[in-house]
Amino acid sequence: MLTAGFTDPVEQAQGIFHAVMTALSQPGTLRKLGSGLQSPPLRADMASIALSLCDHETPIWLDPALPATDAVSKYLAFHTGSPLTADKKTATFAFVAEACSLSSLDEFALGSDTYPDRSTTIIAAVTGFDRGKSWRASGPGIDGTIAFLVDGLPVNFAARWAGNHSLFPRGVDLLLVDGTDVLALPRSVVLTPAEEQAPCM
Repeated sequence: MLTAGFTDPVEQAQGIFHAVMTALSQPGTLRKLGSGLQSPPLRADMASIALSLCDHETPIWLDPALPATDAVSKYLAFHTGSPLTADKKTATFAFVAEACSLSSLDEFALGSDTYPDRSTTIIAAVTGFDRGKSWRASGPGIDGTIAFLVDGLPVNFAARWAGNHSLFPRGVDLLLVDGTDVLALPRSVVLTPAEEQAPCM
């Protein structure tokens, strides 16, 4: 049986879209998602972003750790029209079950100097924004620097992100979610770790 999407598709999708766009324009700040989805086959935070941002022109790559079942593919196909792809390089959006297991960012579509928008936006789950490693971010949309906590990123994330940022205007954008909130790291942002991070278990 196909799980229902938003109860008020226009208002709820606009709310999620606004939260994500605000997070992207104000990197390092938390924005509430508040999807209102009831028991989707995919994580509710990821499903709400998919239903708000994805359409028939945006191929989706799903982390193998996510439930790659017929229920998920049918749900996304019905509610978004997005095709699923096994090739990271062709994905407009990628959904990752655990950010700490993220592979190299350059395995995804990086766009080009002419078409930097033809890159992948990665939606990755973390374990919280109230604990974990402390970071400082600077760049467009940030007044000076901003500090934030996030638990569940790869131990070598600073180096991976520096490599992604060096490609600007190419590179991937990252949306971190913890179930209720989203924090965005667009490729234009410079990140500085404030302390050493414990290994991801």
